[in-house]
Amino acid sequence: MAVSLRSESLKTKRTSLLPLSFVAAAVIPLLLVFDTATPEAVNALKVDPWNLHFKAGVEFMGNLVLPMDIILICTLLPQIEYRSNTWKQVFTSPQPLVNVFFSKFLTIHLLILVFFIAFNVFMAMSALVVNAKVPAFRFFEHSMDWEKLPCR
Repeated sequence: MAVSLRSESLKTKRTSLLPLSFVAAAVIPLLLVFDTATPEAVNALKVDPWNLHFKAGVEFMGNLVLPMDIILICTLLPQIEYRSNTWKQVFTSPQPLVNVFFSKFLTIHLLILVFFIAFNVFMAMSALVVNAKVPAFRFFEHSMDWEKLPCR
């Protein structure tokens, strides 16, 4: 199984799957940087800026970007062998078919995990940019309540 997973990671090395995960994770935080300068947002974010910022990002991400990212990952990963006509070699290699399918399954899940980690990092960075852009938010005067955080 480790050999199959390593071969899948080598196959995805020169594809657009990893950059796609990073770009998809950066879309919502970038939009939140440009959207938060309204007076209504200033009044709402003064109370609990970290949790409200992350909650807004997770709502947009879960409804819009995450399904699109999963669909693109699941369609681009099998096309690696199909486009280069190596799918026959994959299925005739001396490994069980279960290893081939589970290695693809784990690769998809690892790319989704990369998306989630990058999304949380980009959300924290966008909060810092919003704090620099609009000092009235005062992100640094509030602590992040990890129990309320919707990303946990």
